[in-house]
Amino acid sequence: MTATTGRGFPYPEPTDDNNIPADMQALAEAVDTMPGVAVLTTAQRDALSGAELWAGRVIANTTTGTVQQYRGASIGWVDIAESAVRTVFTASGTWTKPAGLRKLVVEAIGAGGSGGSGMLSSGGGGGGYAVETFNAEDLPATVPVTVGAGGASVAKGNAGLDGGESGFGGTLFSGVLVDALLTASGGAGGVWLDDTVDDGDSGSVIGGKGGGITGGQGGVIVIYRTTVNFGTSSISVKYQGLEGRSSHHGGGGGGVANGWGFPEWHPACYGGSSIYGGGGGGGYYSDSGGASQHAGAGGAGSSDSGTAAGSGSAPGGGGGCQGHDTSGVSGAGARGEVRLTEIY
Repeated sequence: MTATTGRGFPYPEPTDDNNIPADMQALAEAVDTMPGVAVLTTAQRDALSGAELWAGRVIANTTTGTVQQYRGASIGWVDIAESAVRTVFTASGTWTKPAGLRKLVVEAIGAGGSGGSGMLSSGGGGGGYAVETFNAEDLPATVPVTVGAGGASVAKGNAGLDGGESGFGGTLFSGVLVDALLTASGGAGGVWLDDTVDDGDSGSVIGGKGGGITGGQGGVIVIYRTTVNFGTSSISVKYQGLEGRSSHHGGGGGGVANGWGFPEWHPACYGGSSIYGGGGGGGYYSDSGGASQHAGAGGAGSSDSGTAAGSGSAPGGGGGCQGHDTSGVSGAGARGEVRLTEIY
């Protein structure tokens, strides 16, 4: 066979001898000499021409770390495949930039706040969520990673503690990340008010707020006093609570304690939910905290003397409140998290 295709493959012409075995051998030997997915640098790729360069050719480019395909002179070479490696930091550490990295997607979730403990208290807010994509050339060789600690549980008569910030880069100074490339706020600790509310007191207090600018507002404790008569007996209702508000990227707000008297005067006040941030901690009489689709749920509130409220689930769930007036501890907030997706 003397005729060849543009890529150098031989084929028989009508005037050639009818020798199928010889034709098949020539074709097989030509295939052996043709490159498959060649491993080339950008300089070697750009030197290809003639029978070595055709529309549809695929190479592995060691300069860019990608698989590329030639789409013709008008388009040139394009990346056709990416690989990704995911790393999850559940504790603070250091990220080292790998060779061949093209982009880095950073997701951070702040830690959840703990619930308050006492008759007038609320669940802690869920940790906030933040995300950013960085080009590899814009990142230094190493970057510190900070994972916020959840607010610790507290005993009766105390407000909850705030959850810590999580972030990528920067320096942690007095619990605040300074000059970070990305930061996710922790959820606020649940509130606690002195339970000796005087006759005639009124007003409102907001419970633990979810982390982040768009974090869910904590439930509202509305304080008032009235007497409800039941024939020969009566009860005093001192306050009423509302559920924590939900959020998309921020953490859910904490639910609050609710009412005095019989159970029918204690409608459950759940923590607010979130899509990406942590769920808010539950209030008094709630059997669960706020849910989250991509982070941790909030802990349940407790109404039983001596029974601890539920802690938030990692990452970022807020702790439930302990709403009894005698004893018991609130639920702790869950740790934060930082997720890194390396794209090659």
